[in-house]
Amino acid sequence: TLVTASPRLRNVGILTHPAQRRQGYGRAVVSFMTAHALAEGSIGHYQTLMANTSSTAIARMRRGRVSITRCWR
Repeated sequence: TLVTASPRLRNVGILTHPAQRRQGYGRAVVSFMTAHALAEGSIGHYQTLMANTSSTAIARMRRGRVSITRCWR
């Protein structure tokens, strides 16, 4: 999902079916949504649990293009 949180902030979120994980789909979709948010002049915000190592890897890949906030351990 790409949700408008405020006029310049877009929440970027994804849920990948377990059978489709580890194939690059999540990374590709987050990259596309982030690029879309940036193209419209917005900031992308991607949030995950720190324990979700696959999701945090996507967040690290997008550093500088998505705001990263450490909320949970």
